[in-house]
Amino acid sequence: MRAVRRDATGDSTPPEMGTTNKSVLWCHPRRGNYLATPIVIGERIGGGAEGFTASPVAANRKLYFTGEQGDVFVLDATNQFSVLATNKLGGLCLSTPAISEGTIFFRTTEKLVAVGFQN
Repeated sequence: MRAVRRDATGDSTPPEMGTTNKSVLWCHPRRGNYLATPIVIGERIGGGAEGFTASPVAANRKLYFTGEQGDVFVLDATNQFSVLATNKLGGLCLSTPAISEGTIFFRTTEKLVAVGFQN
């Protein structure tokens, strides 16, 4: 796992695993496969019965948490915990959503779902 500077350009790969360079702030030599990026908010979503492999993403002042069973939990990006909506993708989802030009893309094992939003 590596933390890369936001202003990094070009190939930022260090010469060896576990080392840093001008673009890489820190590095942990253990590989990070199948680990969601954590966000600490002190609350549990999904009732504790659903696993989360995908990393949460933020767009349009909302946080999107995609559960492995295909439930997408939408929260306000504020210091007040509140689940605004739970949307079902209808399939197993292990991948982190992608965001581009006002659209969030969710990939399940069977389909690609695109959801648009207004800024």
